[in-house]
Amino acid sequence: MGKDFAKQYRVRKEPYYRTVANEEVLYEAAYARRMPVMLKGPTGCGKSRFVEYMAWKLDRPLITVACNEDMTASDLVGRFLLDKEGTKWQDGPLTTAARLGAICYLDEVVEARQDTTVVIHPLTDHRRTLPLDKKGELIEAHADFQLVISYNPGYQSLMKDLKQSTKQRFGGLDFSYPEADIETEIVAHEGGVDAEIAGKLVRIAERSRNLKGHGLDEGMSTRLLVYAAQLVGKGIDPMAACQMALVTPLTDDTDTVGALVTSLSTDIMPSRGSYPTAAINKGRALLEQAGAAVGEILLITDGGVSPAAERAARDLRGSGYTLSVLGVGTPEGAPIPRVSGGFVTDQSGTIAVPRLEERPLRDLALAGGGRFAMLSTDDRDIERLLSGEAGSRSAGDDSLATDQWREEGPWLLLLLLPLAAMAFRRGWVMLLALAVLPVSQPAEASLWDDLWLTKDQQAQRALENGSADDAAALFDNTEWRGVARYRAGDYRHQGNDSHTGERRATGDQPECSGNLHRRYRAEPDRHRGQ
Repeated sequence: MGKDFAKQYRVRKEPYYRTVANEEVLYEAAYARRMPVMLKGPTGCGKSRFVEYMAWKLDRPLITVACNEDMTASDLVGRFLLDKEGTKWQDGPLTTAARLGAICYLDEVVEARQDTTVVIHPLTDHRRTLPLDKKGELIEAHADFQLVISYNPGYQSLMKDLKQSTKQRFGGLDFSYPEADIETEIVAHEGGVDAEIAGKLVRIAERSRNLKGHGLDEGMSTRLLVYAAQLVGKGIDPMAACQMALVTPLTDDTDTVGALVTSLSTDIMPSRGSYPTAAINKGRALLEQAGAAVGEILLITDGGVSPAAERAARDLRGSGYTLSVLGVGTPEGAPIPRVSGGFVTDQSGTIAVPRLEERPLRDLALAGGGRFAMLSTDDRDIERLLSGEAGSRSAGDDSLATDQWREEGPWLLLLLLPLAAMAFRRGWVMLLALAVLPVSQPAEASLWDDLWLTKDQQAQRALENGSADDAAALFDNTEWRGVARYRAGDYRHQGNDSHTGERRATGDQPECSGNLHRRYRAEPDRHRGQ
């Protein structure tokens, strides 16, 4: 084998690699001693790119082997083959690398059987030899030869793991996903998008990674973020790009979850109001019925706490269980939309405006020995509920910042996935004491709206920003369109829109627009910011 043969294994063009820590320096020191190197890290974090980059930097041929469970020792070292002249020996990739002085990279080495990987042992110690038993030859590795392996520790099992006799022949480098600013730089460069788009993709990935072990086996990799950015850079709609590159490859349960989300409605509740006591007792009964010695109940509600509920929480704690609370809503309150149109009303026919009772809910979580969190648009609520810090205030002001969650968008899915996972994997019981309510506080403006927000949500944001005309043009919900037109001073059309929604919801005859005007004037705070 000459130099011409080795040229095909050269990395001709410099690969893009963004150094995260001191991995370059450590690898160069290891190569100077021809130390075998083991790279460990999650999928798509840059292990293979790093090896490719270092091979280019050191000007060494690189032979990569994608390991699999059907791979045999002969696939690595070589075998005799039949041709027209009889039999001849064909070197395998490991033998070729040892002869050439190349870097041999065994990618996902744990996928190979343990009896196969044993063949690399003589090359990883002071001997640096490779016996070809079938050929009766002993190869002494070239002075420039180095062996590199990689695997994902998250996929280890008894059947797919390296023997200690193999692991302890390598120096190791731990890889992980880069910090947000570095990962943003990588995604922007590789995906061909600006830093703003790349940063938003990174934030989406960070939320998914927090769900690892709580509904997802693995979070979104840097590789997937690059794919999504490349699609967006080619003019693909961001939602379609994220669906294709981020959501669909990550999980097979999106259809099931999406089907379940569409059925969520306040109309399915057997009775109106909050009944924490009944929820706690029911959750306790379910845990006891399942024979669970330990368990945690998650109560999702806006309030309705009574002395009886606190007693039930203390009794629950005394039985070995805990109660955590996810507070939904705002102190100012907001009306509850019906699926059929209009809003939930009380016995007198007045639009109900439930309000969050934060302090009683915190006390309830404290009595139950659990945690309290406010529903948020980021992952602070989930992190809080999974933090293990019971009965204390959550860090910062976990007030709600948007009403996006009332729709069946990706943020609601991200909320539902970990809660569902905890129900089956962590012994949690979820009880919906009060259905999810809309939120009244303004949301931060974002160019990413088209990805996450429906038309009604975009209109909501426009209304909150004072653009009543734009909101009226966007609203699909006739009641909110009427509110927007009232704000814009278009009283004639406002009345028509509002009546249409009420007729759909109640079947009643429309009331005059003047009555609607008086209703909105009488309750300005109730509709402010909605």
